Amino acid sequence: EHPYLVHLDEVYATLDQFDLADGPLGPASRLHDVLEDTSVTGACLARFFGHEVAALVEAVTKAKGPRRTTVAASNAKIVEACRLRGDDLAATLKVANRLCNARRSKEDRPDLFAMYQGEQAAFVAALQGLGDSRLWAMLTTVFAA
Repeated sequence: EHPYLVHLDEVYATLDQFDLADGPLGPASRLHDVLEDTSVTGACLARFFGHEVAALVEAVTKAKGPRRTTVAASNAKIVEACRLRGDDLAATLKVANRLCNARRSKEDRPDLFAMYQGEQAAFVAALQGLGDSRLWAMLTTVFAA
């Protein structure tokens, strides 16, 4: 319904709103769907954007398979990436992405919004304590309103 870049711009702008788009989160926000939606590989990302950006993009890339099992696996992959990196940048990127998806789907796709809403408790439980608290507050507001 919207050009592909609109979502990527929204995620970047959401991070930038809180001065979080500096460093690897900026380029990773623009590239976060590339491994899912194109034939680009993680090695290619690392070559052109560096290993840190590639690692963040790989961390938030959804696992393949049925959604019910992939959501849990994807959340676990983000938590593991945060543990290995010693920071919560992957979680921050994922929360920003989910916030933008929730906002957009609330306006345009009630079916997707209902899906995100149904997954929210598990998402919060899986990433508990990780990611930027301001983004979490905004995400909570989207589902509360």
